[in-house]
Amino acid sequence: MPGAGGTLRVGVIDVGSLDPAAANPGSASSMLVADLLFDGLTSYDVSKGTVVGALATSWGVGADGLTWKFQIDPTATFADGTPIGAAEVKQSIERVASRGEQALSGVRLALIVGYAEFAKGDSSAITGLVAEGTTLEVRLQSSYAVLPELFADPVFGVVKPSDASATAFASSPVGSGSFALASRTATKLTLVKAPKSHALLAGVDVTIYPDAAAAYAAFANGELDEAPVPADRIAAATTAATASGGSVVSASQQVSYGFGMNLASPALANVELRKAIVRAVDRDGIRRRIFPGTATMTGLIGPEANGWRDDACGAACTYDVAAAMAQVKAAYPAGGVPTVHVDYFEDDLKRDGKVAAAIAAALQAAGIPAEVRSHSLAEFQQLVVSGRAELFRYGWIGSYPSTDAYLAPFESSGTDNVFSLADPALTAAIVQARSAPTDAARTAAYIAAEDLALALAPLLPLVQFETHVVVTAKVYDLRLAPNGSIDWPAVRVDRN
Repeated sequence: MPGAGGTLRVGVIDVGSLDPAAANPGSASSMLVADLLFDGLTSYDVSKGTVVGALATSWGVGADGLTWKFQIDPTATFADGTPIGAAEVKQSIERVASRGEQALSGVRLALIVGYAEFAKGDSSAITGLVAEGTTLEVRLQSSYAVLPELFADPVFGVVKPSDASATAFASSPVGSGSFALASRTATKLTLVKAPKSHALLAGVDVTIYPDAAAAYAAFANGELDEAPVPADRIAAATTAATASGGSVVSASQQVSYGFGMNLASPALANVELRKAIVRAVDRDGIRRRIFPGTATMTGLIGPEANGWRDDACGAACTYDVAAAMAQVKAAYPAGGVPTVHVDYFEDDLKRDGKVAAAIAAALQAAGIPAEVRSHSLAEFQQLVVSGRAELFRYGWIGSYPSTDAYLAPFESSGTDNVFSLADPALTAAIVQARSAPTDAARTAAYIAAEDLALALAPLLPLVQFETHVVVTAKVYDLRLAPNGSIDWPAVRVDRN
């Protein structure tokens, strides 16, 4: 078995900026590179299925559930040897907050005291973040027991304050993570093990490709040790890799896709009609035809999060046209079923139009009049924000490894509530879960909240995306994180 040392050759898709605050949570490649170069307070341990310390050696919350303290490793440094203290962590968190809604996890920072004033530009700092030496104190407006999970998002990677505003920062940063950038070309990042890194690898060579097909072709030519697998090549890649002693490694990704329902629309005000819509659509059939290499959503919580159930939605999500027709008749015994408009914008892969057409056909087959409405992206966004959408394309990224990341959009007062949900019981259940004293109590509370949300049928759940990579026989212990990154401290490579 190989020990420490060796360089892993990795293929990624275009990653854009190397600034962790600008990392794209929907891109496994972007998350992977940010995770390589930067550490935040915490990180997600794939083997343990829990959050562990990264720059933070310990943390805890006061009896009131509102004041957290994170102790930062006093020996932590940036790649150039500059010490990392609480002040650097604080400023990095504020960098994410300054991006507003561009940073999905940054929106959750609204729970910190002083965030609103900072976001409006009335304050130059978030007053609820207090840095003293190697201790960062975080003061919250309401309990949020999953704060350590939030900080495990790679966007909270700590950057040098003196470098963050430099023109070249996004292309050649001095990092705080397991690996340091040694050199860069237009298509390659050469990384070496950082001075105080616990990684077993001596380095990682990251080659950037235009798409998964190009990266996989390079792997097949022996140019890479690890590469993404195109969705339509998973079976073939598995066969080829197995024959040569390698393997395809797969994991659920924190990205889901469905069609949301605007409860404020007269067409969708009847909950029984919304439930009928869910029963009328062959969700698994749509996934197989249009989204190869994915899984069908079983509820609202993603598979990598505590509280996930393989039958959370149960019979309510089972494809049954007869049952859907019966629900429609019960909802409108005198007839007059409203026309439901299926709203979408076309993605680069031309999938959304196919999905919208399939949904409309399914609704019509169940006795629900339906029409498809195509929009430009700008028109679609305005339609949703203004509350004029009906049954609309909805993608969600659970950008940090927590059940809360999936249920936050269903909180009535939340900024991510695009369903016009106004249910006090559901909001109370989510708030209660956030303040639960133990992991077990918190998981049970989130499950109860999910059940309440599913009963309201605000979403037609369709697809849970997955990450698939192929590795050679020389790679050991490569495990994928839910955000598409890799559990870097564990990876080993045979140097022979």
